[in-house]
Amino acid sequence: MYKHLVIWKLTEKSRAPRVVEEAKNVLEELRRNSPGLLKIELASTVGEDETSGDLVLYSEFSSMDAYQQYDRSSAHLQLKKIIGPHRQHRMGADYLCLDNG
Repeated sequence: MYKHLVIWKLTEKSRAPRVVEEAKNVLEELRRNSPGLLKIELASTVGEDETSGDLVLYSEFSSMDAYQQYDRSSAHLQLKKIIGPHRQHRMGADYLCLDNG
């Protein structure tokens, strides 16, 4: 299984719930039209620590190829356009998980 995690620090933390709401339809499109996408979540974070991110995306794919198709999709590009204007900093991690337990 291929996992993709992104954490954003936004210019204003208070915008995070609105960004999630704006992205709702795009996430549904990704779920419907991304073969191999097993799970995707976008949420505003609850941490109050100054080092905490404000927005997190977690997704699981059946393979690296499935992730690469998702990454090139028009819906994924639209998701970037929704989040981008509010972004101060982005960190990501992609990893293979061989054991789901």
